[in-house]
Amino acid sequence: RTEHTGMFSMFLLPDWRHQGLGKTLLKTLLDWASAHEVLEKISLAVVSSNRPAIQLYRSFSFKQEGCCPRDLKIGPNQYVDTVLMYRYVKPGLEPRRQRL
Repeated sequence: RTEHTGMFSMFLLPDWRHQGLGKTLLKTLLDWASAHEVLEKISLAVVSSNRPAIQLYRSFSFKQEGCCPRDLKIGPNQYVDTVLMYRYVKPGLEPRRQRL
């Protein structure tokens, strides 16, 4: 039931950020996923405070799918949300909007 989906995580050390490496890694992943005969949807989770990463994912047509409030504890009484994002890697798979 979930064979058509994949989830990835990407972390870059501070010295490697802002050099285009994240963009290159993401493009390589999406090229590979698009060519994979079974994969249709790629998902990820990103810390809500990581604006550069969210901007990068949006530039590659990832959309927000949900949010996990106070998902990570970063200190005493300090929490951060996790944003869930997705992208279909095969054309024509975007679901139609349902009216409620």
